[in-house]
Amino acid sequence: LCEGTRAAFSRAGRPFDAWRLAYSPHDVSYFMAIKMVEILYEAYLMDVNPFNQPQVELYKEEIRRRLV
Repeated sequence: LCEGTRAAFSRAGRPFDAWRLAYSPHDVSYFMAIKMVEILYEAYLMDVNPFNQPQVELYKEEIRRRLV
């Protein structure tokens, strides 16, 4: 499955990132931290404020409404 995705992205000229992780809390938390920082940098490069996304707030409000 991963190889097919990688091949499709490659043919389309799209960036693709693949990781192989040992299944341990340390490795998973390390991976998540790296991805969070990566998203912040990408948002900065795209001139997007990742901390001010009104649509995300609408989603969270709807979830809160449904959970109560």
